[in-house]
Formats: sequence, structure tokens, C-alpha cells
Amino acid sequence: MPAYYGETANSCKLEDCLRKAADMIGWEKKPLRQVMPDGKIRGLGTAMAMQGSAISNCDVGSVTIKLSDEGFYNVIVGCTDMGTGCDTIIAQFVADSLDTDIDNIAVFGVDTDTSPYDSGSYASSTTYLTGMAAVKAAEQMREKLLQLAAKILEEDITKLEFDGKRVFCEETGKEVSLFDLATASMVNNEIALEVTCSHSSPVSPPPFMAACAEVEVDPETGAIELLDYTACVDCGTVVNTNLARVQTEGGLLQGIGMTLYEDVWYNEKGVNLSNSLMQYKIPTRLDFDKIRVEFESSYEPTGPFGAKSIGEIVINTPAPAIAMQAVYNATGVWVNELPITPEKILKGNACDLRWNLILLAAGYSRRFGDRKLLAEINGTPLYRFSLDKIRKLSEKLGDTTILVVTSYPEIEAYCRKQSVTVIKNDGTDNTGIASSIQKAVKYLETQGVCLGGQSKGRCFLYSRPAWT
Repeated sequence: MPAYYGETANSCKLEDCLRKAADMIGWEKKPLRQVMPDGKIRGLGTAMAMQGSAISNCDVGSVTIKLSDEGFYNVIVGCTDMGTGCDTIIAQFVADSLDTDIDNIAVFGVDTDTSPYDSGSYASSTTYLTGMAAVKAAEQMREKLLQLAAKILEEDITKLEFDGKRVFCEETGKEVSLFDLATASMVNNEIALEVTCSHSSPVSPPPFMAACAEVEVDPETGAIELLDYTACVDCGTVVNTNLARVQTEGGLLQGIGMTLYEDVWYNEKGVNLSNSLMQYKIPTRLDFDKIRVEFESSYEPTGPFGAKSIGEIVINTPAPAIAMQAVYNATGVWVNELPITPEKILKGNACDLRWNLILLAAGYSRRFGDRKLLAEINGTPLYRFSLDKIRKLSEKLGDTTILVVTSYPEIEAYCRKQSVTVIKNDGTDNTGIASSIQKAVKYLETQGVCLGGQSKGRCFLYSRPAWT
């Protein structure tokens, strides 16, 4: 699939992510809009997002690995662990590459005087970029260990193998332990058991994420309660599931706070009135116990062990899933400025909104002539195919009405059979789309519906044969 900068996305499980997030929240079993017995309104919403993994052709990640005197590895990184667990991730990469236990890896945090240069922990780059530098450094360290062992054992390096604890020759049975290699490196030796590697990537493979939200809105107060939030992430190979999960949960919580609570406001003199956490509300994990996270692993060929980033992607879905989908489906109010507050919901004044869903199917078709709505698709007339789809959507939305305006007798008969409200558009006043919409509007007005602004519209399918 195409990606930004003209590159190709070689790893994508977005479709699987969306399916899993929807299954977790029970999307198929719930209506998009549901009025509860107590008058509150529930709404479902979903969102998808993509990000990047470092800045291509720009960022640099670097790692130094040295064998200590005692035979374990010191890893010096140039990136900062800000709570994301990148020190643990780097240690996992090195341990796996050198066939050793992670307890044999000591990671030393960044010191700009002594650490190798790294662009830093930003732009979702540490796992993908610095992680690849760690893998490259570990591979070079393995080669140096084999070189020193070949000198000590007086064997051809091509006959030697390293199992993480020793270098040995299977043919002769000779071997030297990692501890002895560390000792030998300090005596009459010119092979330094220390490696520094840097890595920069020409591409920025995107991680993907899908999420679903369920909210409950009080139409009297405008208060919004987030009932459930499910998310599924494709970050390539999941290196550490626990760290990935809590980082995703933390990012989602930040996004939820941005969507529902966090606001900066000033008085008429420009004084910040939200300059403390008493006014600037930030949710905690205790405020939302229903955040559930899963993963769909793809494999990114340019990343360490197939991994991509996960740092920034996780904050992207709450705003569109909650604001542009769930709250709108529940209330009909489009909120285009965060946070979504009860005041904004009440100002929308549309908590009893119905749905405007219009299908215009008209005109001459080269293939079907002027009766294309009667043409069949897999044995089903086009009008039935379209109308059945809309009926299913109407049932999903809940509390909706379908109004059909048509001049086809076949469509009129089918609608009456299905108990669908139908208005005939024929005779001398049939001037096409304009007259059909006028008739629909007049009918809706008799039902007490206003079609202006934040309206209480109805859903209608309009169809007609071509006119000359």
C-alpha cells in the first residue's frame, strides 16, 4: 500500500486492528445510537491512525557495547528513557543478538559527555532507530569475540561458534569462556572488545492503530461519560508486550484527557486561570478502568527484529473516536474544538437529532438506460440492494425513519410491502431532484421536523427515472 514520501508500507495490519477493536467492544451487537431507560444516550465511535518511525534521512541512533572485566556487557546509549522503557528494550535487543540473558546486560543512561551521539527520544524513534543501532553493535561485538577467541585457541575463525557463554570449535573441542575472553582482552591484546554503531533510516515505516469508544451523554446536562475504550495497535513485532501495553494505555489516557478535560482559559486581562492542576484537569488511570489494548503484529523488514514505533501513534485516536464519532452519533453535535465540554454539547442543542441520510440515484446510464434503478446486481434490483443497505444502517443507528421519494411503481410497491414511508413523485410537478427534495421537506415539516442548522432531520432515499 502507498505511504507518505512516496515510500511503500511493507507492514500493515490495520484491517485486523479495526476488526479486533470492534470485536472487543461488541460493535456488531450494539446500535450506533441508543436511548437508555433513564433518558441518557449512548453512542459508538471508531477511529484509525498512522504515525511514523523516526524522521527518515535525518535522525541518528547510536549504541556502544563493551565487554566488562567480569564477562557481562555494558551498553551505553545516547537516548533517554523517559518512562517508556527504552533501556529495557535496548537490553532485550542486545541480549537476543548475543544469545545471552538480559541479566547480563547493564545499560548506562545518556551522558552527553561520554555517550555516543543520538538524536534523542523523540519522533517515535528509539525502538526503531536506536534499537537497530543496538542490533548492529551486537553483531559486530560477536565478530570481535570470535576474532579474539581464534587468536587464543589458535583456530580458524570460520570453524568457531559462539553460544552466548563460550566460543568453541566443534571439531577439536577447544573452547574459551566469555569471562576468560574478558580477562585475555586485558593482556597483550590489540582487539578491543568495544563497539559503537550508529544507524539512520531512509524510510519511516508507519505503525497503525484502530480504536473504538462508547460514550453515554446526559441530554439534560451535556455530561459525557466514557464507558468503554478498546484499541488495537500494529507496531510491527511487539518487543515487550507489558511495556507496549502500558505505553499504549498511557497515551490513550493522554488523548482522552485532551479530548474531554484539558483546557487553557484566560480572563479579560490575559491572566491564565488554569495554571494549576486544580483547574487544569488531567485524568488518571483510576478515572478510566475500561481501557483495553491488544496488538496485531506485522513484520517490518527495516526494523530491529521486525519492530516499528509505538510512541506517538497511541495518542491519536481518542479525539476522533470520541468527538467526531461517538459523541456525534449520540447527540448529532459536531464539536470541532477540544475539549468537548457539557456546555458545547448543550449549545449544540441536538441531543434528540435524527439522521439525514440521502441517496440520490438518477439519470441516464449507458449500460442500463433510463431504468437503471431496476437493473439487477447479483439477482437483486439496484433499488432493493440500496434500500436494504440503508435499512440495515437505520437499524444500526436506532430511532430513525426512512423516507423514500420515487416515481417508480416497483419501488413504491416494495416500500409499502416493507412498511417504509414512501411519497410518489410523478405527474407534471416531477421536475427531478428539486421536486423530490421539496416533497420530502414538506412531509418532514408535517412531522414537526426542522431541516435547518442543527436539525432534527429524517433519513430518506430519493430515486427517479431520467427526464428529458
